[in-house]
Parts: sequence; C-alpha cells; structure tokens
Amino acid sequence: AGVAPGMKWPVPPDEAGGGAWCESGGTVSNCVIRDNRGMTAGGGVQGGVIRDSLIFGNTGGAFGGGAFFADLAGCQVTNNLASMGGALYYCAARRCSILRNRAEHQGGGTVGGYLENCILAFNTALSINSDGGGAALSSAINNCTIVGNTALLGGGVSMCTLCNSIVYHNDAAAGPPNSAYACTFYNCCTWPMPDSGSGNITADPKFVDWQNGDFHLLPDSPCIDAGLNQAWMTDAVGLDGRPRIVNGTVDIGAYEWAPALVHYADANNANPVH
Repeated sequence: AGVAPGMKWPVPPDEAGGGAWCESGGTVSNCVIRDNRGMTAGGGVQGGVIRDSLIFGNTGGAFGGGAFFADLAGCQVTNNLASMGGALYYCAARRCSILRNRAEHQGGGTVGGYLENCILAFNTALSINSDGGGAALSSAINNCTIVGNTALLGGGVSMCTLCNSIVYHNDAAAGPPNSAYACTFYNCCTWPMPDSGSGNITADPKFVDWQNGDFHLLPDSPCIDAGLNQAWMTDAVGLDGRPRIVNGTVDIGAYEWAPALVHYADANNANPVH
C-alpha cells in the first residue's frame, strides 16, 4: 500500500498495535480486540492477518484507530477513533463491517488501502480543515455499500476509485453529500451523477431498512444485476455468504440479492421436505 507522505516507517512497536503487534506473517483469528490504544498508530492491531474478529473501541493516535497496515477478512470494526482513518489506515479489508468509527481529521472509516464486499456505515470525519471522506479517503473500493456517513466534505468518499459500489444517503455540511475531490465511479449507484467514470446510476438503491442497519436490497432495487463482472468474483461470496454472482451479472453493493427459498412439506412422504 505504500507509506503515507511525511510518516516515519516502521512505527516503533511501543507506538503502535495497542492490542496486537503482528510481525510479518502473524495471524489473529476469532478474537475480540477492544479498548486498546496505540500512541501513534493501530490502536487495535498493527500489521498481520486478521480474520473473523471484532475490533472495537480502540484509539490509534494519529493513524488507524482499529488497524494499521493489516489484512482483514470477516471482521467487524466498530467505534474506533484516530486522527486519520478512524477504523483503518492502509489496510486490505474483505467482507468486513466498518461501522460508527470516527476520525478527528479525515477518513472516518478508512484512509488508503483496498476494500471489497464491505459495509461502511455511520462513520464520521470531523475536521473543517481536511480532505473529508466520512467513510473513505484515497481508497480503492469494490462491491461495497457506503451509507449514512458524515463529513464536512465528501460525506461518503473523497479521492477514491470505486466499482460496483453504492454510495448513498451520506451527509456533508459543505458540498455534495456522497463524494468529493475527483472520485472515479464505475457501475456504481450514487447521486448526483459522477463526472468521472462510466456505467453509473443515480436512482435510490432501495435498501430493506438502512437507517436500522439492514443494507440488503429490496426485490425492485435498481442495483440488482447492474454491476460489472470481474475475474475475482468467480468463486467469491458477498458479505452474507451468498455467491457473488447469482443471476449472471453481479449486483451493485456488498450484498447479492436472491429470492427466498421455498420448501414444500408432504406429510405422506417419508422425506417430507423438498
């Protein structure tokens, strides 16, 4: 992911990874990492491979309240705090829920890194002198749902490149609510229509109940079968474990819609459910 300009690297072990400092190849799985502090970075975790864990209530000083330069999958990263990257700083995150984190400067959910099949919701970036990004700043984003985030500029995203993602219902005090500063969108659902990119739509994505945290799509959502298929999706699953492509074309957002399964019972059959 590279090193942010002006940052010393590596960060000393006594200044990062308040919950866990992982050397190269280190793995943390099925853990709760909470209420830790990193003096400079990574209040929860510094480096390593983090799987199926809860990262909650950590403080990262300057960079990455939840995690700093880590590889995450299947994690929930919630209620963390840092100056930049309230949840994550230059991390890779797949199938993660990044919720209610706060950056005192910019990138309420994440600064930098790569996100795939993630939810970024209800994060905030507070400073009036920043590049914004209530959910994400300077990140590459694939098949994510970015909703209900807040910043002065770019309530959803700022300076990001996005594909197959929903960026909607965010709020910014100054400027467009969902994006700022030269974001590029491909086959995304956002409003207003982006200046850069192609294949985008602006219609309401029609969530089940986003205000209460249900970001699944309703059956009449314009995001169903409206994405751009990519090679990595062949054997991939969405955030809730469904195959990433159900009806020939991927859906926009973190969840793939599929009709409910109906089972029929025959009381006269030895194997009644079919």
